[in-house]
Formats: sequence, C-alpha cells, structure tokens
Amino acid sequence: MEADTEQKISEEAFIEMLKNLLEYTENTEIPIMTEFYAKNNIFRENLTMGIAKMLIKLCEQKKRAALERKIYSGELNATIGVQLLKQWREDENPKKN
Repeated sequence: MEADTEQKISEEAFIEMLKNLLEYTENTEIPIMTEFYAKNNIFRENLTMGIAKMLIKLCEQKKRAALERKIYSGELNATIGVQLLKQWREDENPKKN
C-alpha cells in the first residue's frame, strides 16, 4: 500500500506556508526548496498552486543568482560552476522530442 503524500491543509495553513517561504527566501543566502520543505515538515505537492509557484520561482532565481555570483567571483569550483550553468541552460531551453 502506497503512503499518502498528499497533506490536507486549510487556507490559513497554506497562507502561513507562503509567508514562511517568502521569509525563507528573503533571509537565506542560497535558498534551497528541499531544505525549506524539510524545515517546515511539508510536501512539495502542497505548494503547487498559483502564488506558491511564483514564490518558488523567486526562490530558485535567488539561488541561481547567488551561485552565479560565486562562480564568477571564483568562490565556487570551476568544474561545478560549468555543470550548474549547463544544467540551468538545459532547464531554460528543454529539448523538444
């Protein structure tokens, strides 16, 4: 029997999660969504609607900007930096089958 990963949450709890996500993004140098989910004891599926998607995108953009800054300043290993840049390019321009 599969575990039920879908949490039922109230509108108030959802709004609180959004506030927590915005605060986490603003206060974390390199925000990582997996870390946010773990720290807040929630499933990724709970943040798949409207404004949540926008906040997740904001979090991902901040992470990318911080990591790019570290790549270009030499703080991040060049090999890792090249791999991240390739991955981001692939994510932005997925190949069509």
